[in-house]
Amino acid sequence: MYRSRVPFNLADLFERVVDTVPDRIAVVAGDARITYRELEEQANRFANALAPFVEVGDHVGLFMRNSAEHIVAMLGVYKLRVVPVNVNFRYTAPELDYLADDSGFTALVFDRSLTNVVANASRLVGRLLIAVDDGSTTSLNPEVIPFEEFVRGGTPERAFAARSADDHYVLYTGGTTGAPKGVVWRHDDIFFAALGGGNPGGPPLTDPDEIGAALLANPDQRIRPFLPPGVEGPGECIMMSLGPLTHASGQWGALGALLGGASLVLYTAPSVDMHLVLRLVERERVGILTLVGDASARPLLAELTLRGHEYNTSSLRLLGSGGSI
Repeated sequence: MYRSRVPFNLADLFERVVDTVPDRIAVVAGDARITYRELEEQANRFANALAPFVEVGDHVGLFMRNSAEHIVAMLGVYKLRVVPVNVNFRYTAPELDYLADDSGFTALVFDRSLTNVVANASRLVGRLLIAVDDGSTTSLNPEVIPFEEFVRGGTPERAFAARSADDHYVLYTGGTTGAPKGVVWRHDDIFFAALGGGNPGGPPLTDPDEIGAALLANPDQRIRPFLPPGVEGPGECIMMSLGPLTHASGQWGALGALLGGASLVLYTAPSVDMHLVLRLVERERVGILTLVGDASARPLLAELTLRGHEYNTSSLRLLGSGGSI
């Protein structure tokens, strides 16, 4: 595994990006458009509210579909040197129980529409439960704290303990070859092995402080290394991943975008509809679209073959695929 001379930590890197491009759009989720400054404040509030309930190295389950709140919670957890655990939003109560026991998460953040699954899981007694308003009208149990209320209870200050390159990053597999397994990485290793080392297609960064200079010098740095000679980049980087944040493809795409100062467009519909995908590409002028293998690529090709003339895809410069055949 690549070992850098200087420690790299995901939360430290995100904070450097915030300090460099605070007013750039960080996340687009439905009608919401959130700047890096706003995302930082929300993540700080979440982290400071969560701090009394966790210790360094604890695990926090994220049982959610794609949303701005998902990103806020993930970043907030990292800020505390705590470990977010991806929980597939299609899990049943017994599967949720298994992951609760196997990962030992001390808190669970979940979409309100998944309340019945959480209520039927028997292994969550005594754990902190936080529900995100995703439009569902399902009643919450008294012990569940609404996400917005929880975040309001935290302060916006960035006043956290020093972090380490050895802090853990965990990604649970889907369980296609047995029960799901938590794969453990160091922050330093995942940044260089899966997130491009801050400069995809080129030499990795050698110091975290280089990330700010790279953002200011080359706003489309996530695209330019992959373009053929003579082809211009868009001047900015807008990225969308079709993979859910509970899957490696979606999570790595999101982290890679945010640590590269890009604007991350989240696909938030409950199921993938390529008509909606291409309208989103058109509306947000997406430059990078990442797919989950043939499961995404074939329906996308079919829609373009049938109705490609209806969409303006001129902003697209790069298609990526991973996480599947």
